Amino acid sequence: MLEKKIMIDGKPVKFRASAAVPRLYMALTGSDIFSDIGDLTEQFHKPAETGEQQKAQIDLKDLGKMSTFENIAYVMAKAADSSVPDTVEEWLDQFGMMSVWRAFPQIAKLWAASQKTNVDLKKKNVRQNAR
Repeated sequence: MLEKKIMIDGKPVKFRASAAVPRLYMALTGSDIFSDIGDLTEQFHKPAETGEQQKAQIDLKDLGKMSTFENIAYVMAKAADSSVPDTVEEWLDQFGMMSVWRAFPQIAKLWAASQKTNVDLKKKNVRQNAR
């Protein structure tokens, strides 16, 4: 389990990437968080010709993509802090327009780091069990 505080509109917001997050996300949306965050990350980070990452390339007019990310961010915030409001809309209402979107790279890195930790633990367990 990994946690990180990210500033959104000058407010520290705690996010958690844990084993509970995929279940909470599935309960909220009926969708698979691994697939959804993978799709968003792939679209968000398109390699530039110079080898550097470009700024966000997601079409912010696509409400489906916006809702997907907002749901991911909400579930990770709710997992970290039980005082987070009970609906995504209530939670988003405390921030300005597009503020949560600016946190996407940091939230995606937190999620990716939690997945790396899981892979490293599995590798360690396989080596220990092989002895």
